Amino acid sequence: MSFVIIYSCLNREGDLRQLILSKLFRTNKGIILRASYAHYFDHEKKVAEAAVVSRMLSEKENVLVVGGTWIMDDKTTVKAKFDGRGKLVTLLHHKIKPKTCIKISSEFDPKALDRIPVIRYGLSLS
Repeated sequence: MSFVIIYSCLNREGDLRQLILSKLFRTNKGIILRASYAHYFDHEKKVAEAAVVSRMLSEKENVLVVGGTWIMDDKTTVKAKFDGRGKLVTLLHHKIKPKTCIKISSEFDPKALDRIPVIRYGLSLS
């Protein structure tokens, strides 16, 4: 079962000023209740923010994740997310050729300052 709410606002010239997408749905056989929200700051959908709130009904645990994405050009995208446990994850996605891309991601956990942050590299060839 899910509900989707789409809200859009037009400016005087008729261009789309903002687009807000919200969802409320149950997953994992109804054990998890999840609500998501996405907001685009420009009509080209290059800059966006999102938030997801999950409630595990069996364990009575809430999880909050907020994040954003920025499409720098047609080849480069930067994404970041921060969860309720304090973990920060970033991703740089760069297309070299149409079916070839390189991804660099990092993960930082402020609760584990004695450990080195995780940095991952990936190359995708298709």
